[in-house]
Amino acid sequence: MFVDLVDNGLIDGYQPDTVSAGFSRWQALEEWLASTDVRSIPHNFGNSNFGARATLVFGAASPTFVSLEDERYLPNVYADDDVSFDNGSYSVPAGPGLGLAVDADVYQRKFAGHEVLIR
Repeated sequence: MFVDLVDNGLIDGYQPDTVSAGFSRWQALEEWLASTDVRSIPHNFGNSNFGARATLVFGAASPTFVSLEDERYLPNVYADDDVSFDNGSYSVPAGPGLGLAVDADVYQRKFAGHEVLIR
């Protein structure tokens, strides 16, 4: 059905889940849609700060990216970093990858007590 919608010019954007689809799937979709007017508008609801960062990094590399669905769902175990939102735009991580690091103190204080060890 999605192919039919694209082939018949019936949609303007596509919105698969960034974390669920993954970068490789997104890249394949981008290549397939390159000759169309269909834009990427990633879905990120429920993916926490990890999903927002993954979408941000993908969007920076995507020629059809429209917007970031920035949803701040807890728990957030990531340390503060240099990525910021200023004057309507996000900066992107300076290095490779998502640029996320777990804040060990926050993790120990809020989440370690809920760990389940499977042996």
